[in-house]
Amino acid sequence: MAKKSLLEPAYEPVDLLLGITATLRDYRLAHFLNKTLGIDLKSIDDLPVYVEKLQHNALFPLFWHHHKHLRSDFFLVANSNGEILMLPALKNFTYFLIVKGDAPDKHFDEIPKLLREIPGIQAAFPIAPESVKNIPFILADLELHMIEVQKKMADNQEGQ
Repeated sequence: MAKKSLLEPAYEPVDLLLGITATLRDYRLAHFLNKTLGIDLKSIDDLPVYVEKLQHNALFPLFWHHHKHLRSDFFLVANSNGEILMLPALKNFTYFLIVKGDAPDKHFDEIPKLLREIPGIQAAFPIAPESVKNIPFILADLELHMIEVQKKMADNQEGQ
């Protein structure tokens, strides 16, 4: 009998996890999200995610914006890196928008409706993080990755 891991991944809860189906390239989608949501997503180091099928990490394009007023972080991550899907169970989604922060409850309820009005987006639906087994692990990977990115950014600012 196979052993089952009793450890659950530790991650901060998300305010919004949205699956997006779009025909747009990642940078174009980021541009439209910036205009529609009043944010400033920028490309950062790709997100390393452990892929069981490959038995190692794969890198997925990642965009990030910290909204100071809402004290929230916005992430746009691609579901595919061109070779493999990050979440095969959600293969119909091409991107995920993740919002984490201290904004009041229900502050982000209008986002799916706003995104569906963007040309090139066919669908935008909220996803419960616990509904797909790998999502909690990816959210934990995202937190660890952001610690490294922010450390690198702080080191670069000190060096200037």
